[in-house]
Amino acid sequence: MPRLDFERLAIFGDSLSDAGEIQRLTGAVLQIPFPLAGAGYAGVMSNGPVYSQTLPTLVGVGAEVFAVSGARAIGTRPLWQILELDGPAPPFDDAPIAPLLRNDADRSELSVDVNLGGQVDRFLATPGQPDTAAAFLIGLLDLAALDTGSPALVFDAIARVGGILDSTADAARRVVEAGAADTLIFYGFPDTTFVPGTAELGAPVRVALETLIGLHLSGLQDIAKDFADEGIPSTVIDFAALTRALGADPDAFGFTAKGPILFGSGADPDIGPPASPGGPPTLGFPRNPEVADLPPDRVQFYDELHPTTAMHDLIAVYSDAWLTRESHVRSDLGTLGLFGDGDEFVLANGGSDIVALRRGPDIALAGLGDDTVFGGGGKDILSGGSGDDSLYGGYGKDLIAGGPGDDMAKGGHGPDVLIDGAGSDLHLGRGGDDVFVWTGRSAPDDADTMIGGTGADTLYLAATPEAVSAFEAAQVGRSAWDIALGHWKIPGLGLSVAGIETLRLYDAPSDIGGASPDMIEAADLWGLL
Repeated sequence: MPRLDFERLAIFGDSLSDAGEIQRLTGAVLQIPFPLAGAGYAGVMSNGPVYSQTLPTLVGVGAEVFAVSGARAIGTRPLWQILELDGPAPPFDDAPIAPLLRNDADRSELSVDVNLGGQVDRFLATPGQPDTAAAFLIGLLDLAALDTGSPALVFDAIARVGGILDSTADAARRVVEAGAADTLIFYGFPDTTFVPGTAELGAPVRVALETLIGLHLSGLQDIAKDFADEGIPSTVIDFAALTRALGADPDAFGFTAKGPILFGSGADPDIGPPASPGGPPTLGFPRNPEVADLPPDRVQFYDELHPTTAMHDLIAVYSDAWLTRESHVRSDLGTLGLFGDGDEFVLANGGSDIVALRRGPDIALAGLGDDTVFGGGGKDILSGGSGDDSLYGGYGKDLIAGGPGDDMAKGGHGPDVLIDGAGSDLHLGRGGDDVFVWTGRSAPDDADTMIGGTGADTLYLAATPEAVSAFEAAQVGRSAWDIALGHWKIPGLGLSVAGIETLRLYDAPSDIGGASPDMIEAADLWGLL
């Protein structure tokens, strides 16, 4: 659908969307609020900003986040239940968390309803603003609460999805009829393989879960259509499409491992004796040795249920693409896609695809397979994914990333950004002052060729120890001929470079100059850097 028009975003949901509300609530009643800062949590259920904190800036709107960790779509759930207390008033002697309760605790906070209905109540109690969109990502914990030992599990699960849909529709109806929102955004559930450990589920369980995810998505689409028929702009973001593409090709999004970095779920720490007499218990989470040596931004999950901030960045930029462009999710078969003059977002998935874009500022993620992507006249983002891809930028200021595989990336007449990935790649800048980026993801036996064009081009090397040494060596002994032709001898990195005037190092994406900052930020959020 075309871009939704709104100036304010109100976000409802659970721990995936919680931007700090559970820490505020627990800080009022516990000596040590959750999530634990000492375990690396950044006031949210992640090691940095979550998607609900990043998305508003990308879309260019203000936002309020009402989501609370532990929230469900159906019914009511006071905070004291999440803390596993027997009620909102003492005694709390038998509760594991009792030693952490503050003597001066605000007991009223223990009765706060964290569920969707309570979030909507609090939203409606705030002053309304015009041009507000309400976004809902809720229901995963309702499914998690099912009794998996029940002989009627299948029927219970279908009924539970129906209850989630009814509660979500009721919440949307309330905010619309109150005049508090005039645009609606619904998120489907992620794919079954998204959360660590679910990939090991048996085939029958995975098929059943996929069916429930499909039922939920279809139900949301029906709800959105009903509201749209009433004149309320509505859309459904297909979360499963993103996580399915991620599961099939994690390297294309910059991830090396699923994780988690910490064992546990963020709210179930190991409780040890006080560090000093009379003090609170010590709390912590065991770390996963399998990912201990990886940078956190190469790991998808921070704990067993909650993504890293790098994963949240991906959710945010995907949501932005969905909300601001006409979205197309293709099949895993090789497809031919010819798109119009609008702003397009194409998730091509598996197969050897041909994607042809035209004038808009488009985004194409080609996915697995040997793909061919043609940009048009706009400011495009083209990512080949895994496979031997051919990417053509066209006339705009394009960002072109080959991904894993032996790729050919060709810029156009504008100042383009060409990003190297794993594999033996050919990057051609052509016209404009182009920026080439060597990300350090190449294998030792990869051989990359980077050729500038008629502009003043720059090659940035990720400042790995090998690249720093190669950079220093490349400055020595350059002939007048090398300087005139933009030749660089860069030992040890498998790079052949010609027609590029300047060589630089970068420690962080923000160090990459010569290109529009929004394009570099987008590349970072998509995991291309």
